[in-house]
Amino acid sequence: MEDEESWEDSSLGHGIFTYCFSVRSDVPFSLAAEAIQPDNTYGPSISIAGGELGCSLLTVGAQNPVLYWNGCGEIEIGKKSLRIFDDDGNLRSLQEVRSWLKMERDKIAEVIKPMQPHRLIERRK
Repeated sequence: MEDEESWEDSSLGHGIFTYCFSVRSDVPFSLAAEAIQPDNTYGPSISIAGGELGCSLLTVGAQNPVLYWNGCGEIEIGKKSLRIFDDDGNLRSLQEVRSWLKMERDKIAEVIKPMQPHRLIERRK
């Protein structure tokens, strides 16, 4: 998103985005997976860390990748999609697209926000 920064993690040797989009599960619907490691080999990971939702989860809602499906004319964030053309075939305005993306991003962040460690500690007090 335009107002988000990329998260780097020195223990991964890559950014969170790169890591999440490298996650590959050997068996469909399995929790076990592999992802790119600091030495560029594949090693153990978990499947829920994969893709755009995995990136949102690992950054606790701070980095939420946007996907554009060129052949479909759709923009996606957190598995929610918006067609870039309205029902009349007109291209949606950039302002409308950005507004929708931020609204959907904020929904994702609101669900993930309680997972932030400092918020969990605050709740226990």
